Amino acid sequence: MTYDESSARTLAIVDEQLLGGRADRPLIGEMLRRHRVRLLADSRVAGSLAGQELILTATLLVRRMGMALEIAASDAPLLASGPPFSGGTLHGALHSVADQLLPGTEFRIGASDEVVDIEFVLGSLAPTGAARHCLWVGAAGSRAVVTAAPADLEISEQGRIASLAAAGIVAAQAFRSFAASLADELDIDIPKDLSLAVDCALDLVEILGVDADSLVSPALGDIDFISAGAITNAALYTLFRIDARLQGRTIEGKDLDPPDLNRYLLALTRHLGLPKVDILVQAATPVISLTGRAMLFDETTREQLEPLAKTVALGADHVPSRWLVQSAEPALLVVGATEGFEAYASYHRPGMACAGCLHPSAPPDEATRTVATISFVSFFAGFFQALLLAALANGAEPKAQVIRALPFAFAGPVVSCTPLAANADCPVSCRASLLALEAA
Repeated sequence: MTYDESSARTLAIVDEQLLGGRADRPLIGEMLRRHRVRLLADSRVAGSLAGQELILTATLLVRRMGMALEIAASDAPLLASGPPFSGGTLHGALHSVADQLLPGTEFRIGASDEVVDIEFVLGSLAPTGAARHCLWVGAAGSRAVVTAAPADLEISEQGRIASLAAAGIVAAQAFRSFAASLADELDIDIPKDLSLAVDCALDLVEILGVDADSLVSPALGDIDFISAGAITNAALYTLFRIDARLQGRTIEGKDLDPPDLNRYLLALTRHLGLPKVDILVQAATPVISLTGRAMLFDETTREQLEPLAKTVALGADHVPSRWLVQSAEPALLVVGATEGFEAYASYHRPGMACAGCLHPSAPPDEATRTVATISFVSFFAGFFQALLLAALANGAEPKAQVIRALPFAFAGPVVSCTPLAANADCPVSCRASLLALEAA
């Protein structure tokens, strides 16, 4: 396996979304590998549960983009345990995946003497002064913040979920700094604010409209995960970290390939060639029980896999697969999806506007296209899918059906939670759409 193979989806999204599809992709890859990121954390942050979640998650998301990463943080007993990490200390956990992500990329524990492209300060330490850009990171309660203004931001013990969101913002802003370098080096215009001057903040309680307690410790019961891809990886990664309990079945027919490594949070290089469902089953814990069915859910296998669980989490890129699963009318369907730099999560019950109402058409090349994706976008799709599952399992109804996240929006991340209207052109012909058609 080569770096070019494992970074193919990242190179594709940079080329297609920022450079018009005409770029020298190997050159983009080399530029990504030269882009240096530093995470700087004081001993209190490095020794806390929320701080470790932020460091470990940001490590996965940044390194899966191919960037060089330095972690300047003291060692501490590992509190943020969970797959894909192993070991008893923070440094041990970092070392456990050090050579298991993208090959040919740089990683070190401890700050080098080099001037990095961007440095993220976690806690009360002063910046090193050896960075072209410096941002400060906070996670308290349900609020994640990344700001360009020097600040002594808190990483609170109650900020575990916010720290996961903060890690996603860190990765998105690291990518923004790369886009700025790309524009300068290639002398091109990228129609984004690449200054990194805009404060980035996400309040998860405000976005979903639920109480913070509803986002932790959900008892999900029986649940089917259809697709064992990047979004399901991110959803399970999150569920492992919010103390979820479930009995899950994963349904997916493919094996892990090198291009998957740019965004599958639970997958490592040693898993290449294994069925994707087996990788997830290996990650199971006593409270998150997982079994696998190594087959696609389609018209030919549907009878073998039905009845589906009352709760279904769907993470398939393939739009017609969303229609097929929706047509089975599970009691609750929670969908995670991505398109370019956009991430979506939505929930659907019988009688509500369905997944077909939200995704009514498929690209003409749906059967053959290779979806261009990047780590932090897939992460946010699965992260919000997991939060919807948690809130609903805990009896909290989010304020609307659809979460739309744009982590690489014009100047910074933008996330909204909006209603979904029944679509008279719904390809599933759900009950809500038939009523809308009668009313039209």
